[in-house]
Amino acid sequence: MITAPNPRRFRENRSTQRIDADIAPRSGDLFRFCRDKTVAVLQDGENISISTEKLGYQVDQHRLGVQMKEHCKSCDLHVFASGDDPRHVVGGPYPAPWQMHFNQAETVQKHDGPVRRSNADNLMLFTAGTVLASRKPDILILATGDGDLAVDLARFAKKLWGDSLPVATLSVAGATSWRLDARRNDLFVRNFEIGYDLFV
Repeated sequence: MITAPNPRRFRENRSTQRIDADIAPRSGDLFRFCRDKTVAVLQDGENISISTEKLGYQVDQHRLGVQMKEHCKSCDLHVFASGDDPRHVVGGPYPAPWQMHFNQAETVQKHDGPVRRSNADNLMLFTAGTVLASRKPDILILATGDGDLAVDLARFAKKLWGDSLPVATLSVAGATSWRLDARRNDLFVRNFEIGYDLFV
């Protein structure tokens, strides 16, 4: 959990340079927060993967998923990715218990030439609607540091369920938008970081 303002934590890093940030030793606060609750996790796989690589690590996706399942009463784990082949995506592979949602990359012709489109944000928003409309979890976890995406998702969740659905974020230190800071944005109740215990 983030307990004090720290510009090295909340910083939406869009460059390709390595991040200099203080990494939490463990991710335990997340698991304690979710203990014995029904939880839905929506992970922006590309955002989490690229942010973690800038720290010099990768996320152990299997361990993260298994620990969520072990601590929660029930847990729906969704990860979103885009590319040319679902078997080879940024941050992958995403083994069980994750359910991967894949958006096929494509090259489209625009007035100024061909443009490659490889993004799963719209798929994530659409799937969030189907997941949350069918059943309200006790907690919604948005695993991304992307401020625009997470705020849109949180607003949508609040329109469906109001304040009865707490929304928290899970992201990487030094690659998290200031817009997600729960001390400043009441769309979110908590901010959690992926710690060293989930890095490989």
